[in-house]
Amino acid sequence: GCALNYNNHFTGECMELKGKVVVVTGAAGGIGTALVDQFRSEGATVIGSDLKVPELTQANRFLTNDI
Repeated sequence: GCALNYNNHFTGECMELKGKVVVVTGAAGGIGTALVDQFRSEGATVIGSDLKVPELTQANRFLTNDI
């Protein structure tokens, strides 16, 4: 199985995400930001959403646009 460990890294056998689109809700929070980073590092195009627009905007400054 595939799991996110305490260092926010996937462990185990993870599916290939290159060329896939992943939607992360709550992307401005700590777990959401970690998921966005990890999915991007696995090759996925990531769409992040959050109700907290200012926090999402701030989190987005660390990311590059995929789309």
